[in-house]
Amino acid sequence: MTRPTTKWSALETARTELLPRIDSLQRLSEFLDGHERARFFREIADLIRSANETDERMEPFMRLSTNAFQGFTVSPPEAIVLDEVLETASNVSEVLARDDAAIH
Repeated sequence: MTRPTTKWSALETARTELLPRIDSLQRLSEFLDGHERARFFREIADLIRSANETDERMEPFMRLSTNAFQGFTVSPPEAIVLDEVLETASNVSEVLARDDAAIH
């Protein structure tokens, strides 16, 4: 019996796995008076929410990768969530960078 194959969607994965973490990071930053950090993460979350399958898929991940160059000082709790965000984003962006034909 053949199992039906479903195409893995990097964008859907970003929305289901990455957005909750980014939203959590944004709220945590806001709570810790990191308003600039919160704005940065909110903008990335908005980019993911508004992206579609053909356009704008890589931009949020490229922006997220610039976080180290923003000069932010993060608290230990933010660092934990940020590490999770960056790891998930790295995995998703790696797949996005591959040829879509290679994904089953």
